[in-house]
Parts: sequence; C-alpha cells; structure tokens
Amino acid sequence: MTLAGVSVPHLMNITVTISPLASATAAPIEATYTKAYLLSEGRLDADAGTAQLSVFGLYANHSNVVQIVVGYVAGQQGARLSSTIATRPWSGTFKDSDRIDVQARNSSVALGYSYLLVKQSKRGLTKVGPIIVDIDGHVRWVSGTLEVNPQSSYFWDNEIYFGNVSALMKVALDSTVSAVADYSHLGATFHHNIDMGKHGMMLEMDTDYNDTVRLESTVYEVSRSGALLNTWDLSQIVRDAMVAGGDEPSPFVVDGVDWCHQNAGTFWSQSEGASVDTLVISCREQFVIGVGYVDRLIKWILGDADKAWHTYPSLRAFALTLAAGTAPPIGQHSTSITSAGELMVFDNGLFSRNTDQSLPTGSSRNFSAVRKYVIDDAAMTATEVWTYEHGRAIYSPVCSGAYERGGSTFVLYSNEGGAGPITSPTDLRFTRMVGLGVDQRVGFEYKWRKYDRFCGEAWLADPISLSGLLFA
Repeated sequence: MTLAGVSVPHLMNITVTISPLASATAAPIEATYTKAYLLSEGRLDADAGTAQLSVFGLYANHSNVVQIVVGYVAGQQGARLSSTIATRPWSGTFKDSDRIDVQARNSSVALGYSYLLVKQSKRGLTKVGPIIVDIDGHVRWVSGTLEVNPQSSYFWDNEIYFGNVSALMKVALDSTVSAVADYSHLGATFHHNIDMGKHGMMLEMDTDYNDTVRLESTVYEVSRSGALLNTWDLSQIVRDAMVAGGDEPSPFVVDGVDWCHQNAGTFWSQSEGASVDTLVISCREQFVIGVGYVDRLIKWILGDADKAWHTYPSLRAFALTLAAGTAPPIGQHSTSITSAGELMVFDNGLFSRNTDQSLPTGSSRNFSAVRKYVIDDAAMTATEVWTYEHGRAIYSPVCSGAYERGGSTFVLYSNEGGAGPITSPTDLRFTRMVGLGVDQRVGFEYKWRKYDRFCGEAWLADPISLSGLLFA
C-alpha cells in the first residue's frame, strides 16, 4: 500500500491494523513500522511524502477495512486513516468452503493464541509453503512465491524460517524470500521440523559427511543468521552410551537407516526445582530421550518398554520408571515444555515401522492422545498428569502435534482415518484441529477433508502471535 501525505521529517512510526470480521474472536493483526525500518527498507520518499507499507493478514473474498495510524514526534499531529481492500476467494487447502465445524468457535472459551502456522509437507499436492489460519477457521496468510513445500518451518521475529534441501531460507510476511545459510558443505539436508533451542533454532537434519550417513538423527543449533552454534549427533551419543554399558550397538544404531526418525525437539531449561539444561528429542521409532545440552550424554529415556531399545541393558539403565496409571508415548510427535514445567507430547499410538523386523517393534493403540508428564530426573520417574484422548475416537497414526500457549492447548490430528493410500472418493480422511481452553472446554473444533494420503495439507502446526508486531 502506498500512503501519501506523509511528513517524513517528523515521522515516528506507522501502525497498520486489519479490522476483524464482526464474528471474529482472533485478535486483530497489527503491525507497527518504525521510521528507521522504513528507511532501511527504502520505503520512505521524503520528496514525494510517501510510505510503502506491507499489508498482510487480509480475509479472503472480503472487503477488508485497513486502519492506519501515523505517529509523529511531539508537537506534530498524527493521522488516523482507513482504506478498503477487496480480496479474491482462496481456493487452496483449508478454504472456508471445505471446513466442517464440529464445534464452531465458542467465544466464551478463552484461548492463549489466535493464529496457527500450518506446516505443509514436501509430499503435498500444492506448493504454497506454510500457511496461517486463525482460530475462527479462516486462512489469513499464504506465500505465493515459495514454489516449494518446506516441511521444516518456524516463525521467529516476524519471519518464517524454512528448510529447502540444504539451504536455510526465510520468507517475510510480505512474501519476500531470502537466503540465510547453506549447509551442503556439511552434507546436510532438512527433514522434519525447526524448533527453538537454547540460543537459536534447532534444525533437524540428515547428514552425509565423510561417507557416513546419518538419517534423521542429527541436530544443529544455529543463530538467526544461520551460523552453526552446536551439533548433536544422536547416533554417536546413543552408540557411546551402549558401548559404555557393555552392549554392541551395531544391530540397533545403523548408519544409513532411519533407526531414530527424529521428528521434534525442544530445549528444557529447568523443571521442578532441578536444573535440566536438556535437549528433549522425539525419536518416533523408539523413545523420547533427554540429552545434556553441554555434555551430550543421555540423561533419561521415556518410551514403550516393548520396543527394541528396552532389550539393551545399557539403554534400559536410563529408563524412567512410570508411575501408576502412566502410559508411555508411542510413535510420538511435537515434544514441548508447558508453562508448568511438564513435558507434553502428541502420542500417535503407532508401533515402530522402520526398525529391523528381527527386533521388537513395540505396541500400538487404536487411538491418539495428548499427554503431559512430570519428569523427575533425580528420582528417574515419569508421571502422567494430564491426558486428552478425545473419547478415544480419533486415530492419527503419523504426523500431528499439540502445543500449549497461555494455559490453553492446540491439538492437530494430521491423519485422522489413517495414512495409507486414498483409493476412492468414499475413502474419507480428515485433518482436524481442536482448541482447548484453560478449563479444558472446547473453544473450536474444525476438520477438513484430506485429498493427500500423507501429511501434505498439514503435517504440524504451531500457535503464533500476529498482534503487536514491531518492525524496527
């Protein structure tokens, strides 16, 4: 948007707000651009008295009212303006016409988030990259410039970072794409996700370096500029622990084999009264494992005792004892730490698929759940303190996730109905989203029919904030 009549010498900032629909409960999308930012981006013309503003987060197929507030230095009167921008219908994934309101947005249920960064899979049918959906069920942002489906993506400092083969890229909310770093010299390529670490982003990578192939078992921590800060080689970490414990690791940890299938990670700074300083990594095939951030040693393992890992005394020595009534996670995704210091995972319930079939592949369940655990790393115990099972009626065997924000919870079932081939129009699969308030009441529950057999429409989704954004 070009804004005319701007007194550039006196300008402080310009705030743009997208007026919500009358029925909306999502917080308005609001962005403030400082003079310094606009100058650095070449968006101010003092002679012409104009400012170029990025306007994003519009509703599709709607005459959007955009509110603009121009702030000047003391003694100069600012301005309040509005403009109307008409948009075309959105015809891609998660469009309004495909949404089934199992529970329409209940405004009486407060939620600690308003927007969801929906991560589409590289296997997807379309190539629009991640999209942003609000809690009222409307698509509010897409990038029309990526032409890739980066499975790895993360929203940080008003930009979406994503992996494209070996390159770390980012796309701004105005859809400007730029390169951040490239890790091809390390033989590294992206696979599942990007998560926040202690000092930067944790990248989940495949590596092929010096003729040693590590599949889905290497973590890089990098800065905002992409500089490599830390590396954790989970294959080597587990091997070393097994050798130290008197076991031969070669049948379990195999180079070039997806023995771990890392799909998520999180940094745990502290828990109930104890310093943790731990990377908590989800190995879908085997367990959730806690690894020291500094010493890179195994601290504990939480997982199904019917899987291969538990047959090795060296790994069993790290097993957390499950309290009465505590279920282990099986085929889990989206490890995270709640505001109360609990470990939360999406427990898919699917046995190990990539493990050598001569080894135990573990149990399965016929439903998926979200679980919170209190981990006592001194007593080496895990206690399940909260579970959401949705009546044990939904099974999403792969992908999916759950995160807490502001005491409320977001749950994504990526593959309701299974992940096998879709063979006919009557073969119904769904992507389902559920928002739970602090009191566990359902704030919304939407589902969209799937046309991709895997996780193309949404393999994962993170709650994000688009209110009070500052571009400085």
